[in-house]
Amino acid sequence: LWSSSSSSPSEAFSSTPSPPGGRSRRDSGRDAKGLVQKVKDSSHANEVLGLLDEHALHINVFVITTAIGKLRRFGKSREALQLFERTRARGVEQNVATYCAAISACGRDWKKASQLMRDLQEAHMEPNISTYNALLSACAKGGQWEKALEFCAELQRR
Repeated sequence: LWSSSSSSPSEAFSSTPSPPGGRSRRDSGRDAKGLVQKVKDSSHANEVLGLLDEHALHINVFVITTAIGKLRRFGKSREALQLFERTRARGVEQNVATYCAAISACGRDWKKASQLMRDLQEAHMEPNISTYNALLSACAKGGQWEKALEFCAELQRR
């Protein structure tokens, strides 16, 4: 289940040596990203997220984007969106890639995907082709071809 010799997130974290004098913000960011990247199935995803909080590891935009993508790929879209909302509420920086991962996690919930696209634009970020692709996918899965055409037209105007 894990890419290292560890059998669980807890073992992987506890086997990571701490630098003398504790963890620096940079070291904890690397530890957090490494921990998230080791997840190989959904049974460990929540444990990893708990460890990130419990050990106060530096949770940055790259860690969050990776975690959201992993959760979505494991069929845990609800948890992916909860993580996105929880970290956004905590003031963790979001970027276009993070929003794209969250929009992709919406599945057929085109209304939620549309709201996230509006939120991205209201945050003065410019959606890219991947973000529109994720939004169009949500519209298609939700059977909203008219909305998909509207978003295509919006993309062409940009």
